[in-house]
Amino acid sequence: MSKEIVTKNTVPSFAVLASKDSPAILQSMFDAGAVLYQLPKIKVPPGGLTVFTVEGGLNGEENLKEIECVISATRPSMRSWYRQSDGPLGTAPDCSSIDGRNGIGNNLETGSPDGEGVHNCLTCAWSKIGSDRKGGKGADCKEFSEVYCFVGNNRMPNLLKIPRSSKKAYTTYMMTLVNAGHTIQSVVTKLTLKKTQNKGGQTYSEIAFAFVRALSAEELAAAAGVQQVLSTAIVSAAAGRLGAITEDVDAD
Repeated sequence: MSKEIVTKNTVPSFAVLASKDSPAILQSMFDAGAVLYQLPKIKVPPGGLTVFTVEGGLNGEENLKEIECVISATRPSMRSWYRQSDGPLGTAPDCSSIDGRNGIGNNLETGSPDGEGVHNCLTCAWSKIGSDRKGGKGADCKEFSEVYCFVGNNRMPNLLKIPRSSKKAYTTYMMTLVNAGHTIQSVVTKLTLKKTQNKGGQTYSEIAFAFVRALSAEELAAAAGVQQVLSTAIVSAAAGRLGAITEDVDAD
């Protein structure tokens, strides 16, 4: 059976791509003080469950077996570490990395100012396998990718963290798209979950990615403005984080 990507007859529509004002509306949100980590989330459940939790709807959280979305921006190699378990809701991590190698923040469990600065993620104790303070076999500092995607009638992106266990599937999907002449931002993607077990017998939920259709020329033009706003916000967030740490170090 051929695995060639084909276009479906079903054409899901997206409100963010239907208005020329979408980039300005999204920019106004960031101008008003919204930050990336406060965006509504698409949550991957623990324990091998196969239903996403999607935030941001008028009726609160939704539980969905599958999600059709447009991925508008990505951050491929991220890390985050909290002194407290997962951190208080809606707060930034105590130490984080946008390249998987340089951690910015405070990486001391005590919160002492001595831990403030830029850290080598590859040698940090919290990045070591087995350092998980919850008793798991992995690292306490979580490695993941971030994607910012638009779902249905939402005009604000949802933030999906792709855990390390799903990064291979994500990378394979991106390569498949490129091989077919697409990019991750130029198509509609379907997200589902499958129950998987690692070598240690632990069950977890792995994200599966599937091509739905290519965006039309009109949709691609509309998407470009939104992508630019998100890309600028990502760069600004990284520069602001690094600048704040640099100022603290210089002040010492």
